[in-house]
Amino acid sequence: MKAFDNTGRIAGYRGNRVKVGHLKRSPQFVGLAFTLALLAPLALAQETHIAREGGAWGQEVTGSLATVKNLRVKVDMGSVVVRGGQQQGINYVIHTRSFTSSEQDARRQFESYKITAYVRGDTAWIVGDWQGGHPRKFSGEFTINVPREMGWVKLETEGGNVDAVGISGRVDAESGGGSMHLDDIGGGVNAETGGGSIDVGTISGDIGLHTGGGSIEVHHANGKIVAETGGGSVEIQSGSQSATIETGGGSIEVKQCSGKVKVSTGGGSIDLGTLAARPRLTPAEAVSISRRPRATFPPRPAAEVLNCSVCLQPAQKPAPAELS
Repeated sequence: MKAFDNTGRIAGYRGNRVKVGHLKRSPQFVGLAFTLALLAPLALAQETHIAREGGAWGQEVTGSLATVKNLRVKVDMGSVVVRGGQQQGINYVIHTRSFTSSEQDARRQFESYKITAYVRGDTAWIVGDWQGGHPRKFSGEFTINVPREMGWVKLETEGGNVDAVGISGRVDAESGGGSMHLDDIGGGVNAETGGGSIDVGTISGDIGLHTGGGSIEVHHANGKIVAETGGGSVEIQSGSQSATIETGGGSIEVKQCSGKVKVSTGGGSIDLGTLAARPRLTPAEAVSISRRPRATFPPRPAAEVLNCSVCLQPAQKPAPAELS
């Protein structure tokens, strides 16, 4: 039986109020409230809309983050598109699609793919994390608009394409197998994909490109170039410094390069254009290869190419020779 005091209230009620008031004045509670107050302006409004899209269901998540120095995107699936421009904040639109006729099933899948956006220190994070099993018929695209003056952008997806344009700082990109497009990057670039193609426009810094089997194309690089593919072709249109190119079996074409060029192919053709340095090759080693058939090459040669000539090492010596 409840006891009442002389005011008609339940005995102990005042004591409970005192305890709550004490909690609100505790250092732990004040610290948590202060932290949330600081984060509130950094992670701004986010909205979610779900609608029918033909035979599928689509979800669109939009939001914004405060301007910081760096951006990291890490998603379990979906393509990632980043565009730098003349703006102050970071805006994002995340479009996911569930290819099911049931709205209930679609909503369940949308809820399983947890999307979070927040700022920690000088880095903005956008994360897509699967909670449980991955449905087979599901797609996603993360489109992010950022200030051009970002110092560092790192993009990671387990299985989608990556497209980054208009960043003044460095860009690092990783994909489990999608294609990549990078252009108008003021810093260096490092791009790795499990098997997709890599297309690079104008890059001011050093470039490192690695694909498990796709093609690689570089339009203009002001820094050093390292391009490696498990079997695709490699084309360098213009390079201002040295280039190191390796392919497991595809063709190699270098149209113009001002620095030293090293190439290695498992059997593809090699075609060279304008190269700046002069070679020091013995007559037995100098071979013109601009139009030679692929069949004339020994298996897995290693070569250093200068001025449309190539120094071929014997097949049992896979390492490229250093020439100056």
